[in-house]
Amino acid sequence: MAKILIVEDDAIMRNIVSRVLEKLNHEVIGRASNGEDGLKMYNELKPEVVTMDIQMESGDGITCMQNIIQSDPKAKVIMVSARSQERKIQDMLKIGATGYIIKPFKVEDFQEAIQVALTEERNEEDKKELSLV
Repeated sequence: MAKILIVEDDAIMRNIVSRVLEKLNHEVIGRASNGEDGLKMYNELKPEVVTMDIQMESGDGITCMQNIIQSDPKAKVIMVSARSQERKIQDMLKIGATGYIIKPFKVEDFQEAIQVALTEERNEEDKKELSLV
């Protein structure tokens, strides 16, 4: 069971992701509706994993992910997006995302991505190199 922060601007999608994570026996410790709140909540709550929408009305998830990783190089951020562009996926992984889920998703997508995130170990130097790419 992991402690998870959800960063998603759409209230309905936040609730769906929350229900999926709780169904997988994870604890949702925070829900942010934009990147700024997501960063603040990350620093306050110190979740084990963050699920992050890429495209949000009030700022993008990419910048928020980079800010989270800058504040904590060992952060585990799973990007969630309706876009299935291969280049976007690769870019997210290069700059530090531990996983990527495409909407519409299945419960199993979250289960697998969280399991990978929790078992992945990157050291601080690796994250710094990735953020410079």
